[in-house]
Amino acid sequence: MFFWLAIPAVGFLVLISYIVWIHSMPRLTKRENALIVLGYQCKDNKIHRLLKERLDAALELDRRYQFPVIILSGGAQASERSEAEIMKDYMIQNGLDIRKIYVEDQSLDTIQNLVNCKEIMSRQSLRTCVIISNSFHLRRIGFIAQTLGMHANFYAYRTFSVLLWQILPTLNELKAFRITTRLLRENTITKLM
Repeated sequence: MFFWLAIPAVGFLVLISYIVWIHSMPRLTKRENALIVLGYQCKDNKIHRLLKERLDAALELDRRYQFPVIILSGGAQASERSEAEIMKDYMIQNGLDIRKIYVEDQSLDTIQNLVNCKEIMSRQSLRTCVIISNSFHLRRIGFIAQTLGMHANFYAYRTFSVLLWQILPTLNELKAFRITTRLLRENTITKLM
């Protein structure tokens, strides 16, 4: 009888451990050459709550560190306009200097985001960056950036209410993490560079 009770308890502990691990990616922020904001699906040209968190974090960090370049990354998936263009409008409306903005509007997934951003950085002779996303996304971004040889730090808002709201995306990230890990093992990412 005890064995059958222990199975759900162990499963729950594994789930909690995963959630803590995925959200505990170290956040190191300082002034780097570039600030990269990764997009999130914009249905009908509207900014999703998760993307707004990223953009607000970018505005906050830019006020603090005055990044010379801000790269907004994301193609068009669920709207007519690219995520990057929608993000650009939001950033300008909130006071960001348009001259600092670079738009990467071709990528349709996280791997392409980072490959294309690295290319922009290379063309502009930028060596270091801070990548902004949501907390549940940072671990996978870290693996991809490391594979690409990017000198990156990472940032996400991290409050208890934000983490609670991100439970479902955190669980979805497990599948994405497995796919990315497989691609890393198969060396698929480096072939994109």
